[in-house]
Amino acid sequence: MKTSKLNIGILSLFLVVGLVFTNCQGDDEVNTFANDPISVEDAQVVADADDVSEGVSDLVEQLYIEDGLIGSRVEFSSFMPNHCGKRSIKWSTNQTMKVVTIDFGDGCELPNGNFVKGKIIIEFNANRELLMHSIKVSYDNFYYNHKKIEGTTTIERKLANDNGNPQSTVTVAIKITFPDGLYVERSSVKVREMIEGKDTIGVWGDNVFLITGNWTTVFRNGNVHKGEVIIPLRREMACRFLVSGSIKIQKGDRIGTLDFGNGDCDNKATFTNENGEVKEILLGKR
Repeated sequence: MKTSKLNIGILSLFLVVGLVFTNCQGDDEVNTFANDPISVEDAQVVADADDVSEGVSDLVEQLYIEDGLIGSRVEFSSFMPNHCGKRSIKWSTNQTMKVVTIDFGDGCELPNGNFVKGKIIIEFNANRELLMHSIKVSYDNFYYNHKKIEGTTTIERKLANDNGNPQSTVTVAIKITFPDGLYVERSSVKVREMIEGKDTIGVWGDNVFLITGNWTTVFRNGNVHKGEVIIPLRREMACRFLVSGSIKIQKGDRIGTLDFGNGDCDNKATFTNENGEVKEILLGKR
């Protein structure tokens, strides 16, 4: 009887150790516990996810604008150099919907320094006189700065908002996989207002956007980070990175602030945790 109880005790111990070991193996990303403070590593991933998400939105918007300029009398400088990207078109049966596929092949560098690879597919109504356009975006083995993008993006684009500026409401449901295998799932609704560049439609380099909205980022280990723009993010097409603006990050009851700078075109951001400690983050290093 004693031997039986001893065996049961040993078996129970192995089961407990096995469960702990399995859990540790499965949660190999930052922050194993959902209520841990937001770490600098977490903030680094979130910052890079924001930078990628906005960079892809830049690319889609510019590809859409250029499609409307092709064949017109407006001279324009393309965001796709001759060596970067092959364009193909398919039409719906009634010739109203247009599907544009840009194939970047094995990869090339855009004029603002970002690297793209694979295919991006954009579908929209070809009638350019509409005041509102719905643009559907999908990705086929597409990489942005060596991070794989999967999922869908939908853009509701107004020709003019109350300020007279082009404005897009961007709804994102994507998965971003980093080169080391870590991935996050990002869902967001953001508003992008073009505050500069609308009067020089053939020039992409002077386009500037202000971005507001919120998002949710889910890490592979299940940790959920919510974000809200508290100071509008500034995106300049000529720069590879977000140049200013702030986001509040929240994980459970833990909070922090991610700041993208004062307008300089650099890869620096700062993260302030709930204790007021400030750490520098280098964008694109994840």
